[in-house]
Amino acid sequence: MLETDRTKRCFSARQWVQMMMFLGLLVSLVVSLTTGSCPSDLTISAHACFTTYSVSFQSMQSSPQKLCCGMDVETIRAFCRAYIDGMSCVDRIKSQCPTEKHRTIEKALVNFDGATEGLNALCSDDTIIEDYAMHQSCLKLAGPGTEYCFTRYLSESSRAEYGSSNIRFLSKIRMEEMGEFCRTVNDIISCVRSNVLRACGRQTAGLAATLIKPMIRHSTECEYTWDSTNVRKPVERSSHNGFVSINDPHAVDSNKRNSIGGSSSSSSSSSSSSSSSSSSEMHGHDHDDDDDDNDDDDDDDDDDDDDDDDDDDHCHDRDTLRE
Repeated sequence: MLETDRTKRCFSARQWVQMMMFLGLLVSLVVSLTTGSCPSDLTISAHACFTTYSVSFQSMQSSPQKLCCGMDVETIRAFCRAYIDGMSCVDRIKSQCPTEKHRTIEKALVNFDGATEGLNALCSDDTIIEDYAMHQSCLKLAGPGTEYCFTRYLSESSRAEYGSSNIRFLSKIRMEEMGEFCRTVNDIISCVRSNVLRACGRQTAGLAATLIKPMIRHSTECEYTWDSTNVRKPVERSSHNGFVSINDPHAVDSNKRNSIGGSSSSSSSSSSSSSSSSSSEMHGHDHDDDDDDNDDDDDDDDDDDDDDDDDDDHCHDRDTLRE
C-alpha cells in the first residue's frame, strides 16, 4: 500500500516537472518571438507553432462529411486559420534565427510532406471558403456520387494508407509509379467535376480540384488534362437520370435520334397535309369540271326549248294563211 502511494506521488511529481518544462519552453518561445531572438530549443519551439492546428486537423478527420462532400464550412475555416497561423509562426522563428538553423526548424513541417501546396490553395484565398459556404448543401447532396469516384478509381493495388480506400484528409495513396498515381488522381478529379457539374452547376464544379488535392498528398505534383476555366455546362434535358451532360455520348445520341425522329415525323405530317391538300385541289377541279358539264347541258336544253318555240311559231303562221 505504501509502495503504491509512493509510486503515485513520484508519477504526479514527474508529470508536474514535465508540465513546468513545457510551460517554460512556451514562455521562452513567446519571449523570443517578442524580442526577436532565436529560441534556444528550435525543435520544440517550431512544433509548438502547430498546437492549435493539431486540434483542428483532428476535427477535419473526424467530420461526418469529407472536404469534398459538404463538410461544415466553420470546421474548414477553423482549420485554415490554424494552418496559416502555424506556418506564419514557423516563418517568424526562421526570420529570427541564422540560415544554418533553418533546417532544424523545418523538421516541424515533416507532417506536411506533399500537402503544403494543396493546403495553401485551399486556405490562402478567402473567396474559396466563401464559395464553398454558398454551395455546401449541394456538395453534400452530391456526396454519394463523389464518394463513388474514389471507390471506382482506387484499385486494390493502390489503396489509401492503412489499406483502406476511405480517403479522408491529407491521405496517402500507395502506388509503384508516379504516372499511375497521376492518372488515378486525374480520373478522380474529372469524375468529381462531372458529378458536381450535373448536381450543382459550373461554379461549384470549379471548386472540385481545390477540394480534392488537399485530400490526397502529392496530388499537386501531377499535371492535369482538363482546363479549370473551360467547364462544360450540362444540357437541361430529361433522361434516365433526370439531367444530361453534354459529354454523355448516350445522351447526345439519344438527342440526335429524337431530333431526327421529330424531323421525319414532321416531314411525314407535312407530306401528308401536302398530299391531302393536293388531293382536295384535284377533287375541287373535278367538281368544277362537272359543274361546267352541267352548265353545257343546261345550255343545250335551252337551245332545244328555243327550237320548239320556233316550230310552234311556224305552225301558227301556216294556220293563219289557210284562213
